[in-house]
Amino acid sequence: AEYLSDRETNKKIFDILSEPDNYPIYFHCWGGADRTGTIAFLLNAVLNVPLCDLINDYEATSLSIWGIRSRNTSLFDEFWKALDLYEGDTVNEKATSFMLSSGVTKEQIERIKEILLE
Repeated sequence: AEYLSDRETNKKIFDILSEPDNYPIYFHCWGGADRTGTIAFLLNAVLNVPLCDLINDYEATSLSIWGIRSRNTSLFDEFWKALDLYEGDTVNEKATSFMLSSGVTKEQIERIKEILLE
C-alpha cells in the first residue's frame, strides 16, 4: 500500500511510459519485488490484463532476493485494500482510476495502450 501512496513517483513513471521515444524501457528496483511488482501490476492492470494473470505475475516476484510474495500475505492484502478504494468494478478500472487520481491523463493511458498493445 505504501507504493500506492507515492503518487508523484507513479505519475513520473507513467509519464515516461507514455512517450514512444523512451522505448524500449527496462524498469526495476533494487530487490526486484515491491516497487517493481507494484508498477508492473498497475501497468498491466491499466492494459486490461486479467486479474488471475496480474496476481500470478506479482507472485513471480518471489524470485527476487526478498522471498515469497503471495496473494495470501499482509503486504498484498494492504495493497489490494488500498487499490479497492478507487472507483471501478474491476481491478483494471480501479487501477485506471488510481492512475488518473495521481495525475496521469486519459491521453497518456491511451498512448501507453497504443505503444504496448497490438
